[in-house]
Amino acid sequence: MQLIRFYFILPWIMVYPAIASESLPCEADISVFSKAGNIYYLQAPHHTIQITHSGKDSDPTLSLDKKWIAFVRIGNQIIPKGCNGDTETNYGNQIWVYDIATEEERLLVTNNFQCNDPKKQIIDPSGLTFSPDNKILYFITSAWTTSGALHGVNIDGTHQHYIAPANSLEVITKGTYKGYLIVNEHRYFIPPGGTYDWYWLVTPDGKDDGPLGEDITNEQRNFLES
Repeated sequence: MQLIRFYFILPWIMVYPAIASESLPCEADISVFSKAGNIYYLQAPHHTIQITHSGKDSDPTLSLDKKWIAFVRIGNQIIPKGCNGDTETNYGNQIWVYDIATEEERLLVTNNFQCNDPKKQIIDPSGLTFSPDNKILYFITSAWTTSGALHGVNIDGTHQHYIAPANSLEVITKGTYKGYLIVNEHRYFIPPGGTYDWYWLVTPDGKDDGPLGEDITNEQRNFLES
């Protein structure tokens, strides 16, 4: 159902930003960050807890309910020749999750070196983002030459699946479209040719729900928040 037009953007949108690696947050009551390959949990300006000690961790993100921390860890498997990924080492990256209540970490998404299948290849997960109900973790991996692949996995490790091509991801956190995804896709014009990069609304299972245009402005967001 094509409800979206170039001038009509959906309800209130928010990106779940991961705190920049190697930099401490200045002011935050609860946040996460990485430093020297380890993940830290900041509960107050002067109360910081180190939760991992591997020296291989980065890009943490905190779930909306403040119960989970997902992060990227350098794995122990060397990337085979012929695989096209974006890592700083010769090893594939994995996704791990930390339970704040139990103080336990576990592997959530391991590597998949089926590099002849862009929808299955998992070498360099990035853009970790929780769903509004905190039950699904989304992430993007290298896939095609001009586009990454968006995946999802339940926080309990089940139902890991490919969703759609994507070079960026935002999650709608409230309103009629709560839980829907906004992805930036590289697409091709019908002949005579050419390409374009637009934002699109998709359902959590990857169904295309309409174009949003080449940009999403603050004015459009503010209009739909009012």
